[in-house]
Parts: sequence; C-alpha cells; structure tokens
Amino acid sequence: MLNTNYNRVMDLMDRVTTIDRSHWSGQEISNLLVGVHEDYEHYIKIKAPKEVVLYYRDLLSYLIKTYGH
Repeated sequence: MLNTNYNRVMDLMDRVTTIDRSHWSGQEISNLLVGVHEDYEHYIKIKAPKEVVLYYRDLLSYLIKTYGH
C-alpha cells in the first residue's frame, strides 16, 4: 500500500513540473512555493511515511531551484 501512495504522490510532481507557468505572476509562483512548504512541514509534523516527506522535500527543492528563493 505504501508503494501505491508514493506512486500517487509522484504523479502530482509530474503534473506540477509539466504545467506551463510562463504566464504566472510572481504572486502565483510564491503561493505555490508557500503551499508546498506548508505541506512539507505538515507531513513532517504528522510523521508521514518517509517517501512522502522525501517527495515534498524534493518538490520544494526543485521549485526553489527553478524560481529562486
């Protein structure tokens, strides 16, 4: 079951990284970063499975590298 949940979560990363964001405003990108960061902190706090926490960490890292700090 854990593997299935992880695969579902990885599908979300594929959707987020393939969206055409060229027309997004700075505020929309900032909201995306804040939302992913809040999710990451939430999953750490509830001690979610390691794969889920690592996914959100990797997604947040990707977004920060792509859009800056």
